[in-house]
Amino acid sequence: MSQFNEKQKEALNHRYGPLLVLAGAGSGKTKVVTHKIARLIEKDKISPEAIAAITFTNKAAQEMETRLKKIIRLNKNKPYIGTFHSLGLKFLRAHYDETHLRKGFSIIDEKDCLEILADLSGERRAKIKASPFDIKQIISGWKSKLLDIGDLPKFKKNSVENLAKNLVRKYNHALSLSNLVDFDDLISLPIKILLSNNEIREKWEKRFEYIMVDEYQDTNYSQYQFTKVLSCHRKNLMIVGDDDQSIYSWRGALPENLKMLESDFSNLKIIKLEQNYRSTGRILNISNHLIKNNPHEHLKVLWSDKGYGDKAKVLVNENEYDETEKIISDINYLIFSKKYRFDSFAILMRSNHQARLFEKTLQAHNIPYVISGARSFFDYKEVRDLICYMRLVANLEDNNALLRILNKPRRGIGQTTINLLMETSQIKGCNLARVIMENKE
Repeated sequence: MSQFNEKQKEALNHRYGPLLVLAGAGSGKTKVVTHKIARLIEKDKISPEAIAAITFTNKAAQEMETRLKKIIRLNKNKPYIGTFHSLGLKFLRAHYDETHLRKGFSIIDEKDCLEILADLSGERRAKIKASPFDIKQIISGWKSKLLDIGDLPKFKKNSVENLAKNLVRKYNHALSLSNLVDFDDLISLPIKILLSNNEIREKWEKRFEYIMVDEYQDTNYSQYQFTKVLSCHRKNLMIVGDDDQSIYSWRGALPENLKMLESDFSNLKIIKLEQNYRSTGRILNISNHLIKNNPHEHLKVLWSDKGYGDKAKVLVNENEYDETEKIISDINYLIFSKKYRFDSFAILMRSNHQARLFEKTLQAHNIPYVISGARSFFDYKEVRDLICYMRLVANLEDNNALLRILNKPRRGIGQTTINLLMETSQIKGCNLARVIMENKE
C-alpha cells in the first residue's frame, strides 16, 4: 500500500456500498482499479468470477487484464473484465430464447447497418436529403434511451426523425429475419429481459458480488440502467469517472449520470483523486484555469509534485499554412540546436484531413514521420468480403452476409435472381441460404 497516496488508499480500502471515485487526468485510476480487483480477491476473499470490471474499449480491458496478471496469479476462475457490449453479448448468448433471436445469432457492423437502411429508405431518403448515417444515429439514440417504438412522439412529415420512425420497425425486422443484432441491441435487449423476467434478474443480481465501471462519464442512459440493475441487490459498486473528461455527448454519453448516482444510491461515498502523476505544475494550473469554467457537480483541483515546469507556448497563426510552417520550424530548431531525436515529437490533430498539409511540409524539410490512425485493415473491401464468408459459416441465417458475397467472386448472378430469392425467402419465412439449397438443382 506504500505505493499509493492517501486518497487512493481510501478507495482501495472501501469494501461495502457504492463508491464514486472522481479521478482527474493522470491520477493513477487504472492502477487503483486493477489493485482494487486484486485486493477484493486476496484480502476480501471474493471469488474472482463474482467480480465484474467494465471498461469502454477492448484495448482498455486487455490492458487492465494484463496489469492484473502482474499483481496476482489467476487460475481458471477469472473476474469478468470487458466492455458493456461484450457483457451484453454474454448475457444474450445465455438468454437469446427470451427475445426474437435464435441460437448462433451474429452482430452486424456499422457499415452493413447503413447498407440495410439505405435499401429500406430509397427515394424517401433522397427527398429530404438525409443520409443512412443520419437515420442510424437517430435509431441508435432511441435504442440507447430504451424507447419503445409506440412511445415515440409525432415528427414533422418531411423530417429525418419521421423517416427514421417509419423505418425502425422494418430495420429491426430485417435484423430479426437474418438472426442479427446491432451494437445498441447488445445493451437494450438485456435490460428489457432483466426488467421483465424476475427469475433471470435475480440470477444476475446475485452473480456479481462487486461491480466496477471505468470512464463512467461516457455512459449513456441504457448503460447506466444496465449498471444499476446488475448492482441493485448488493450495491457493492465502484464507479470511476470524471465529468471534465466527458467528450462523447454527441453519441449519447451523459456525464450527468454521475449525479444520478447520488439520487439512486443514497449512501454513495465520494473520493477525489486530484494528484496528477503525468504533468508539471504549470500545465495543471493552465488546465485547472480552463476547466473551472465547466459546469461542475464536484470541483476538482489537480496538482503535481513534479515541479513547476517550462512555460507553455501558444502559437497565433494567420492560417493553416502559417501554423504548419511554424510547428515544423520549431521542430527543426530543437533538432539542430538541442540535439533532440525525431521520435521525441508528436503532432496531434483534431481531424485526419489535417495530416495532409503536415505530411507535405515534413517531406519538404526531409523530416521522417509515421502517421497513426490510418485506414483500418478491416475496412478494406476484400477483408469485409472474407469476414462475410466467415459470418455465413457461423450463422446460415445471416442474409446480409450472404447477399454481400453471393456474387463475389462473380458467378453470373443478376439482380433479377437476387430479387426472386428474396421474394421466395419472404413467402416461405426462411433464410436465403435455405432457399438456395432447396433449389440448387
